[in-house]
Amino acid sequence: MNEFTEEQEQAIQNRIVQAQDDIRKQQQWIIAGDQFYRDSLITIHSKVQQGLYDNYILEVGKALYNAFRTANLPQVKQQSEPKQQPVASDFDEV
Repeated sequence: MNEFTEEQEQAIQNRIVQAQDDIRKQQQWIIAGDQFYRDSLITIHSKVQQGLYDNYILEVGKALYNAFRTANLPQVKQQSEPKQQPVASDFDEV
């Protein structure tokens, strides 16, 4: 069994705490970005309806939001990937 010195154990614990903190910061960043895009799209949609902005601005915003979601949310990335259709060779017996 591998035993660590007290200093090594402390260094390991510090790395674990730092990694957990980094994950929390990344999650907060994603949540904040998602909320920003959602609120912005609602505002832009309202301005398009009022005739203040062209619909193109809304379309660009939607495209940017979708790119953000695909890049930062794994479940969205999986949904956006094209599913491969099985081919005959997939069913060949080995």
